[in-house]
Amino acid sequence: MSSSDLLRLLGNVSEQVVEQRIESILQQVSKSNQVLYGCIVQRHFLQNSLRANPFYAKHVLCRNLKEQKVLEVGCCLGTDTRRLIDDGVSLSNIVAIDVNFQFIQLGFQLFQDQDKPIASRFFEKSVAADDLVEFLQKNTSLPPFDIIVANAVIHTLTLEDCKKAVQNFAKLLEEDGVLIGYLPTLREGERNEPYKMIEAFQNSRVLHSKSHFQEILKDNDFSYVEMCTRGMEQVFGKQQEKLKDWENVDITFFVAQRRLFNYQSS
Repeated sequence: MSSSDLLRLLGNVSEQVVEQRIESILQQVSKSNQVLYGCIVQRHFLQNSLRANPFYAKHVLCRNLKEQKVLEVGCCLGTDTRRLIDDGVSLSNIVAIDVNFQFIQLGFQLFQDQDKPIASRFFEKSVAADDLVEFLQKNTSLPPFDIIVANAVIHTLTLEDCKKAVQNFAKLLEEDGVLIGYLPTLREGERNEPYKMIEAFQNSRVLHSKSHFQEILKDNDFSYVEMCTRGMEQVFGKQQEKLKDWENVDITFFVAQRRLFNYQSS
C-alpha cells in the first residue's frame, strides 16, 4: 500500500488510483533493463527516506528551507524532490537530475504533473559527469548549493564514477553546505572488504563498506562525516524479493560537510 505522506503529495487522489499508477509503473519497469532498478521493483521509492534519515532534522529541517538552494542527484521518480518542496524548499531553488530521463517520466506518470511548473526542475544528467558543474550553472544558475541529497545512487556508480561524483559534490556545495543521503553498504566482517561488485536486476552494482565510503568522502575535503547504519528490513520492511549477495548488506545514512557548521534557522 502507498505511504500516507505519498498520498498527501498526490493530493485529491484515491489510494486505489495511486495503486493502479504504481502497478502500471512496475509493469513498465519490468520490461526495460534501463530502468530495472531495485529501488523501484522493491517499492523503496514509496518510503519517506528523507524523514527516515536520522540526520535530516538536525542538518536540513533546521534550516530556513525557503531560502536554501537544493540539488537532488539520482532523483529516480523525483519522489524526494517533491517531498523537499512539501517540507518548505522553494520550487525555484530546487533542481533534480538523473542519468536516465525515463525515471523522471515515470515520476510524471505517478504524480500527473508533467504540465506543471515542477517539470522544469528535472534534468537528465549523470552525477559523475565531468561537466556537471557547468551544466547546472548554465541550466539553473543555482550553484553553489546549500543542500545536496544523494539517496540510493552511490551504489549504482562504478568505483571511478563514485569518486567523480563525490568530487562534484565538493565543487557544488556552499562552504557551509551539507551532503545528505543513504546507500546500501557491505556489513564489515572478517573479510573486511572495502567494496564488492555484484549483479542486481541485470545491472552491476558496487557495494561499499561504510568505512570505504567515508574514506572517499574525506579524501575529497569532507572533513565532517557522520553515519548511521540500520538493517535493510528495519528501513524498508520485508523485501518482496530476496536478492543473491545482499544477505550481508545494510542501509547506511550519512551526512557530510567540508567543515562542521551548526546551522541555526532565523
